[in-house]
Amino acid sequence: MEIENRVAPEVLVALREQGHDARFFSTGFTMRVGGMQAIGRDPLTGRLGGAADPRRNGAVVIALTPRPHASE
Repeated sequence: MEIENRVAPEVLVALREQGHDARFFSTGFTMRVGGMQAIGRDPLTGRLGGAADPRRNGAVVIALTPRPHASE
């Protein structure tokens, strides 16, 4: 298993202790690992949040539509 070298060294040690053949990539960010973009909504507050993987061409953009007034 290969891990980006920005992961804490203790993680690599723990994986090896569990029997994994783990080693670091030579760079902190590499296109050889998966990427993600995500948006989540807090069910209690309705607040939206997001994240985008810096390795990819993605971005998180939240566009809100106005709520109708109570009289409409």
